[in-house]
Amino acid sequence: MKFQVMAGQGLGFGACAALLLAISGSAWAGDLPATVLSPPLAPLPTFAQTPAPVLSPWTGFHFGTEVFAVSQKGRKGMVGGGINFGYAREFDNKLVVGLEVGTGYAPAVFAAPNVRGFNYARTDVKVGYDMGRVMPYVTAGAVFAKPVTSGPAYMNAGDATNDLFNGTKDIKSAVRVGTGVDYAVTNNFTVGVNASVVTGGRALGAPAAW
Repeated sequence: MKFQVMAGQGLGFGACAALLLAISGSAWAGDLPATVLSPPLAPLPTFAQTPAPVLSPWTGFHFGTEVFAVSQKGRKGMVGGGINFGYAREFDNKLVVGLEVGTGYAPAVFAAPNVRGFNYARTDVKVGYDMGRVMPYVTAGAVFAKPVTSGPAYMNAGDATNDLFNGTKDIKSAVRVGTGVDYAVTNNFTVGVNASVVTGGRALGAPAAW
């Protein structure tokens, strides 16, 4: 009987211990905060992550035409023109640097009486400053020119180039500097005005400028 009582007590203690452990375990689990799973964040719109870059109208390759016109009493053939093309790049400080080449016919402003104008080919370094749609600039470069003393005044750039290099013994070279301003009507269309002076113009048959 004693053995049975002790056994019964032992079983009761074990059951109580198991019950206490179960209760304690439930209490510990109840003390932990409930984990709430948040829904995944929606991806940001593309425009918020990578804003579209602002394109500069002054960077890239360009192709254009030039027109020259001079009015002087007693002289004819005072209209000319040419073509030009080049590349320019704008830097972070808004400085624009480019290289440009061109060819055509330019009437002479202060030429000798027998010189009507020049068939020319030129190359210039162009340095400007981006002021939005407006860009003032300066140029410096070299020009190869052939005085035109008779015959038609070549306005067609192709004819002027052919005449320039047909009989190269008359070709003269000089240094050309200038300044001007360009206006970007759109990112793909630009207009401008410029003035240039040829140093050593006497070698071309003109005192200083054309």
